Order: sequence, then C-alpha cells, then structure tokens
Amino acid sequence: MRYMPLSFELTPKQEKLQAHASKFAEKWIAPRAAEIDGKNEVPADLIERMYGKPYRYSSIYIPKKYGGTGLDMLTIYLITEEIAYANATCATLLEVPGITSMTILNGGTEVQKKRFLPPLARGEKFFAFALSEPAAGTDAASIVTRAEKRGKEYVLNGRKHLISFADIADFFVVFAKTDVTKGARGISAFVVEKGTGGFTIGREQFCMGMHGHRTWEISFKNCSVPRENLLGSEGEGFRYAMRTLDDTRATISGIFVGLARAALDVALKYANARKTFGRKLAEHQFVSFSLAEVARNIDAARLLSYRACWLADNGIAHKIETAMAKSLASEVVLKATDAAMEILGGIGTTKEYPVERYYRDARTFIFAQGSPEAQRMLIGRGLLKKLEASASP
Repeated sequence: MRYMPLSFELTPKQEKLQAHASKFAEKWIAPRAAEIDGKNEVPADLIERMYGKPYRYSSIYIPKKYGGTGLDMLTIYLITEEIAYANATCATLLEVPGITSMTILNGGTEVQKKRFLPPLARGEKFFAFALSEPAAGTDAASIVTRAEKRGKEYVLNGRKHLISFADIADFFVVFAKTDVTKGARGISAFVVEKGTGGFTIGREQFCMGMHGHRTWEISFKNCSVPRENLLGSEGEGFRYAMRTLDDTRATISGIFVGLARAALDVALKYANARKTFGRKLAEHQFVSFSLAEVARNIDAARLLSYRACWLADNGIAHKIETAMAKSLASEVVLKATDAAMEILGGIGTTKEYPVERYYRDARTFIFAQGSPEAQRMLIGRGLLKKLEASASP
C-alpha cells in the first residue's frame, strides 16, 4: 500500500478521552510529579486512581470481551501523550500493562486470555514484562534463560534485568529458550506468578531518570512452571514479542512526544519572560530558531506515530512505520530537553524547574522497547526487503 488516507480530525470519542486524560493528568499527576521523582515511587493511591473507574488505564489495550475498554491504538496514543506531558513515569503505568496484555493476546490460548486478562483489566493484578537480560537487550534473540520441559512442568533457570515494576507485579510474562539450537525460533513465553518456588526478585537497578519507574533484576533457579502457563505454542515466544512491539512501540512514542511537549512549554515560557541585553530571550534569533525546530519536530514525530497507529488499527503491516515513529520520537525528546536546558542555562540544572528531570527522563527512557539504533536497523532491513520484493519477477 503506497498511499494512506489521513484525516487530521479526531472522532468525538477520541477527543473526549484525550480531554479526560489531560484533565486527569493535570489534576492528579502533575502536582505529584516532583514527589514521584524525589521518592522514586508512584504513590499507591495514584496507581489505584489510574486503574480504577472511570479511567481504567490498565485495561485500555484489552478487548471488551476480556473485561477491558478495548481502545484503538490511536486513542491509546492520545491518552499516553497527555499522561506523559504531566509525568513520563506515570505513562509507563499504561505501557507495561499494555505490553504484557498484548503478548497474551498475541500468543495466548482462549483459556489463557480468559484467565489472565480480566484481573489485569480490572486493575486487581499487575503483570511485568521480562525479556531483557544482562547480555541480551536489543538483541533479544540472544537470551540465555532456559526452560526445560519435565513432565507436566517447565523448569526455568536464568536471570533477567531492568524489569519494570517487578516490585509490585503479581505475574511476569517471561521469555526463555526451550531449544537452544533454534535461536529466536527456540524462544517460548511463560506466565510466572510471584511466589513460585525458585523465582526471586533481586536487587533494584537505579536509573538516572524515570524515577518511580523502578527496575529490578529477577532470577530463576530450578523454577517450576505449570505446562498450562506456556503461552500459546513452544518456540513461538519471540514472534509473540515482536508482534506486540510492532504495536506498542507506536503508542510508547506518545511518552516521548508528551515529554518533549512539556520541555518545550517550560522553555517557551521562560524565554518569553526572561530578558537579556534589553530584549526578551525568545526574541533572540538563536533561541527562537531552537524553539521553532523543537515544535516542528514534535509535530513530525506525532504525525508519524499517528500513521503507525492508523495502520495498526486497520490491520496493515507497519513494522517500518512503527520503527520510524519511535526512532524520530526518541531523537525529538532528546533535542527538546537539551534545548530547554540550554535556554534555561544554569537554573535549568536545579530543582527550581522540572527541566533537569525531563532531561534525565528522556536520556533514560529512549532505550525502552528497543534502542533508537535498533529502530534504524529495522527500517534499513525493511527497505531492503521492499527492494528485493520489487525486483522479483
């Protein structure tokens, strides 16, 4: 498909949910953003408010038949951007339930979907996503965690790291190799419940930014998992994960765009109020050009994200488009926070302004769901495949 019809007009439902998310974030999240950063924790009452009625943000990726709100990808993106504008960490409380529920949807049997998704949708249970390992981040196919089939169980051994919200998770979607001779095709996915024998949550891994979005090491030592907790088919785990990321990378771009918007607004207000050499800072060409470039790039990243979401919602392959959206959004949030820091100068490095937090958050989170370099690699591979396909008789 070479061309795509694109309307810049949101549906009434999308406008309503976007406005609700904006008001929610302004009222309940923004006033506590500094507290979340300082304490490195999202207050439990705020999580309960996010997941409870009427917002039910843990359920937005889950179809109504499993108790979710069943929103389309574009609407999820709109909500994510508004939440991230107030606090990027709180937006990951949409992302993590999303990436886990989507994996279950992509790979799970009907029995598994009915078992795991409703409590997640209701906000009663939290699921964490366990793919990354110390020697396997972007190259996820290189994981070494093993799952050996023994009778009616699988026995897991290995270690994962940078697992988001492992401390509050009740279940973990875990990827392990059931056949080490098959590479990516030997990876399977399992649901492991906290408290299972041999499963341990290890040390917390402190990051420079995204405080409150706490990450942990977890390990498996002869951890026995029931056979019915194997998601879908053996050897299909990597495929389930990649199908999930094709969608969630489009919506996670909303975190980068929302954070970039926040940085731009602080920089713009400061530059308009501050005077240097007898003129407003914003009237100096180098400052106005910097602000203009950031604003332009935010719109470009948003539109690429809209396109990726539109393709996903219409069942059209979108791996390249999603990678384009995420890679550009990653670059934009770095440039936006850097520009804000430059414009505010020394005062921007202090806690008097949120710019230093935005700066740390941006640099920390661009690696989530695959580094910017990995997205460029996906784009390049996709372009070569298209070229080869067009050259075929």
